[in-house]
Amino acid sequence: MEAKAAEAWAGLRALHEGAAPSIALLAKAGRVTAAAVARRAENEGWEAPHADAVRERQRRLQQQITRLDAQVDRLMADAEEAGTGLDKSRIDLLSTLLRSVEKLRELVPTERKEDTVKERDARVANILQKIHERIQTLAQQLAPGGGPQPGRR
Repeated sequence: MEAKAAEAWAGLRALHEGAAPSIALLAKAGRVTAAAVARRAENEGWEAPHADAVRERQRRLQQQITRLDAQVDRLMADAEEAGTGLDKSRIDLLSTLLRSVEKLRELVPTERKEDTVKERDARVANILQKIHERIQTLAQQLAPGGGPQPGRR
C-alpha cells in the first residue's frame, strides 16, 4: 500500500513540476492502471493541452523533411544534367541529407502508407546505385594504365 502511495505522490510531483501529462504518469497519480486511463481518455475524447503545440511541431518537421527531400532531388538532377556524376563532396552531402531526413521522420509520427515507404526505398536505392556507378567510374579512371577492374583478377 505504501508503494502505491509513493508512486501516486511521485506522479503528482512530476505533474506539478511541469512533466507532460502522459497516460502512464496520470495512471500513477490517480492510482489506476494505464489501460484504464487510456480507455477513459479514448471514450471521453480527452485532448492533451499541448496537442496544438505538438501538431505545430510535427507540421514544421514535415516542412523541413520536404525541403531536404527537394534538396536531394536537386543535387541528383544537377549531377545528371552536368553529366559529371557525383563527386565525393556531393556523395557526402547526399549521405548527410538522407540521414537527416530519416532522423526527422523518426520524430514525426505518421500513418505511413506502404506506397510512401516503397517510394522512399526506391528513391534511396536509385541514389545508392548512382553512387555505386560513380565509384566504379572513378576506380576505372584511377587504375594504373586502365588495369584490371577492382574485384576482378
